[in-house]
Amino acid sequence: MNLFLILLAIVTVFLLLIKLIASLIGRVSERLLTSHFRALEALLEHNKLPDEWHDHLRKMAKGNSAVSPLGHQNPWEESAKSLLLKKIRALYTYFETSPFVESPETRALLLEQLADVAQQWEDSDLSEILAYYGPTASIPRSF
Repeated sequence: MNLFLILLAIVTVFLLLIKLIASLIGRVSERLLTSHFRALEALLEHNKLPDEWHDHLRKMAKGNSAVSPLGHQNPWEESAKSLLLKKIRALYTYFETSPFVESPETRALLLEQLADVAQQWEDSDLSEILAYYGPTASIPRSF
């Protein structure tokens, strides 16, 4: 009888752990999915950086206090620009294969718009990107 109760308790705990893990996985995947679509909406419809990206840049700027010589790009600017390019490439990669895009035509349009933004960012300085895509007042400059 005691063995049966112990086995029952172990099975119950195991099933509750599986349910908890499934719930957590669902929440994480929902956050990832919504963050991709929010980033897309912010970039293409509102012409601004997604809030998460903006917060990441602000944290990077606070951690960097290097002063660059005149005429040279600040190391913070290089790393911030590379972060933005990395994030937009990741967004592009996500929408290349996302099953949540309605049609191939919609996917092609989204990818073309993202590629255009990425190319603009490649050709621009960080200050130009921030001037167009978001308020720079809350991102401290370290030069």
